[in-house]
Amino acid sequence: MNSPNVSKEMVMKERGTNTLNTSAISDYHESDEWKLFKLIMEREQKIKTLKEEDPKRNAQEIAVLSGELRGDYRKLIVHHTHFIFKEKKDADTQMWKNCFYKQIEDFRRSIRKNTAELATYADTDLRIEKQRYYLVQLTSALLNFLSDSTVFYQDMMIELETRIQQMVDLDVEIMIKCVYRCLLFLGDLARYREMYSENTNKSFLEA
Repeated sequence: MNSPNVSKEMVMKERGTNTLNTSAISDYHESDEWKLFKLIMEREQKIKTLKEEDPKRNAQEIAVLSGELRGDYRKLIVHHTHFIFKEKKDADTQMWKNCFYKQIEDFRRSIRKNTAELATYADTDLRIEKQRYYLVQLTSALLNFLSDSTVFYQDMMIELETRIQQMVDLDVEIMIKCVYRCLLFLGDLARYREMYSENTNKSFLEA
């Protein structure tokens, strides 16, 4: 980390006095961890704004920002693990919610909506084939997203486990908790994949 490692004592005292060291406070909040966390918050707000404005028109920009957001969260979790727990920043849960779960639920809502609409068509309605094709495309896009998300979490677990083997301090316990949560999220992804797979006999053993 390039920025100074500022303790509470450095922040609250300067040269043995009780004078508030505003310079130290500034350094503390401009550390690499804080900069990255601030960037994550800014990206999340930008994505939220784009979705509120026009999600379809802004879809490409949202996709790019979402990919960058995943990478930022991953860097924060893997390389600044102690920070996210010390500052009570529940980064791994927030990453799951904002980068994966919300997108999965968007897909599922669209699939439910279009399935319900298809059920209202008469057998002779010419729109049936078009609607069926769109549903297939939606489901395929969801399954691709789930596969990509699975690879993301598997790779992050490998990174965390590699870091654990290299560390000898208290951060190890924290990182093990992160690995455990990765396993939980991978289980959720496996469950979603099975739900929308073409398998006649569904099996949720992997989840």
